[in-house]
Amino acid sequence: MKVFKDFVAKEIILIIFLILAVILLILTKEPPENLPQFVDWETITTLTGLLFITKGIEESGYLEKTVLFFSKKVKTEKTVALLFVLLTAFLSMFLTNDIALFIIIPFTMIFFKIIENDLTKVIILEALAANSGSALTPIGNPQNIFLWNRWEISFFQFVFNLFPLFLILISVLIIFTLIMFPNKTITQNKTETNKHLNSALFKWSLILLPLFIIAIETDKTHIALPLIVVFYLLFFHQIIKKADYLFIVLFVVVFIDMHLLARLSIVKAFLSHFDFTKGLHSYFFSAFLSQFISNVPATVLISKFSTNYKAIAYGVNAGGSGLFIASFANIIALRLYKKKSLFKEFHKISIPYFIITLLIAGFLLF
Repeated sequence: MKVFKDFVAKEIILIIFLILAVILLILTKEPPENLPQFVDWETITTLTGLLFITKGIEESGYLEKTVLFFSKKVKTEKTVALLFVLLTAFLSMFLTNDIALFIIIPFTMIFFKIIENDLTKVIILEALAANSGSALTPIGNPQNIFLWNRWEISFFQFVFNLFPLFLILISVLIIFTLIMFPNKTITQNKTETNKHLNSALFKWSLILLPLFIIAIETDKTHIALPLIVVFYLLFFHQIIKKADYLFIVLFVVVFIDMHLLARLSIVKAFLSHFDFTKGLHSYFFSAFLSQFISNVPATVLISKFSTNYKAIAYGVNAGGSGLFIASFANIIALRLYKKKSLFKEFHKISIPYFIITLLIAGFLLF
C-alpha cells in the first residue's frame, strides 16, 4: 500500500493526464487505434534523446563537481536566483525552452543538494524564464516555429516583432526574482561530494549533446536517437537502466489529451463565436485557451480561425505561464524536479505572473 501511495505522490501529474485521457476518449468516442497518430513523435524522439544524454552528464559526476565549484563563488540567494533565471532565458532563445530546462534543472537540483538554503522556488522561475526567453526567437519553442512558417517573415523580423513582449515578460520576471529572494548568504553543507567521476561518460555525453541538437535542427532525430541508444547500451548501459521512461509516457499522454480536447465539437463551436479579426481578441483568447489545452495546440487551433499571427504569437507566449498545463516547459520543470509541494507553489507564482504580464502587454502593445 505504501508503495502505491508513493507512486501516486510521485507521478500525480501523469495520473491526472491519464484520467483526463479516459474521460476524453469516452466523450469523443475516438477509436483507441487512432491514438498513436495524435502524438508528435518528433518531439517525443527529441525528449528521449535529451533524456539519455542529460542523464549521462548527470551520472558522470562532473556536473556535481562543477556545481560545487559554482556554489563557492556565489554569495547570496538573490544572486543565485537571478543568475539561473537569466541563464535559462538566454539558453531558451537558441536551444528551445525544453532543451534549456534539460540542461539547467539537473544543474540546479545538484546545487540544492550541496547548500543548506531552500531555493525550491528557483525551479519555478526557471520554467517561467524558459517561456519568457523562448518567446523572443522563432526557434525558441514549438509554437514559434509553427507561427514562423505560417507568417513567412525573416528570423530578424520575427525577433523584432516579439521583442516588446519579451521585454515585458523578462522584466516582470526579474522583478519577481528580486522581490522573492533576499540577500541571504548561501551556506554550503559541511560534507562535500565524493561521487566517483566517470570522465569517459562525461566527455562522450558532452560530445553527443551538440550533435543531437544539430540533428534536431536538421530533422534527423529519427536517425540520431537509435544511434544514441545503441551507443549507451554498448558502453554505458547503466544510463539506459536509469532513464526516467515515465517522463516520456507523460508526454505521449499529454499529446493525446490535447488533441482529443481540441477535437471536441463544443470547443470548435465555442471558437466559431469569436471575432478573431481584432488583434486584442486574438491575443487574449490565445492566452486563455493556452491555459486549458497548452500553448502549442492552442496555436494550431486558433491559426485555423485567424491570420493575425502577431497577436496569436503574443497570446500563446504570454499564455505559457499561468496553469502548469499552459506550456510543456512547465510540465518538464515539474516532472524533472519531483517535489510534492512544487505543484502548489508553482501556481502561487505563475498565476500572478501570468495576470500581470498579460494585462501589461495587452495595455501597452494593442
